[in-house]
Amino acid sequence: ANQRLEFTAQQNEITDLRRKLELTDNKRSHLVHELKRCECELQETRDGFYMKLEENRAFVNQMSSLNSKLAKFERKMQDATAGLKHERQCGELLLEENRHLYADKEKYELTVEELNTNLKYLLTELEVSNSKVNTI
Repeated sequence: ANQRLEFTAQQNEITDLRRKLELTDNKRSHLVHELKRCECELQETRDGFYMKLEENRAFVNQMSSLNSKLAKFERKMQDATAGLKHERQCGELLLEENRHLYADKEKYELTVEELNTNLKYLLTELEVSNSKVNTI
């Protein structure tokens, strides 16, 4: 009877160990399933990361290209500004030269008027002299 009790206790222990083993197997299966799910999520995250990384590289390249274009544009604007300053200086010089020429023109017009007046006077004097000579 003692052996029978011992045998039954061993049988119960074996049954208990089998249940524990089954629970452990279930936990292991669940953990393996969770591990695979996590690996899938990790792969998706990694793929998303690499896709974003490529997008960022493309964006950086685009920004670099735009910066180069902007630098070229800025140089052209500086050149254009320098050209406009030069044109303005030339325009100011021409304007000043025109002012002098206009002043000279007015002086010459006055001189021509004086010469015409003197010439008329001299012609009149000449006519008077001629008529005196003719009368004599």
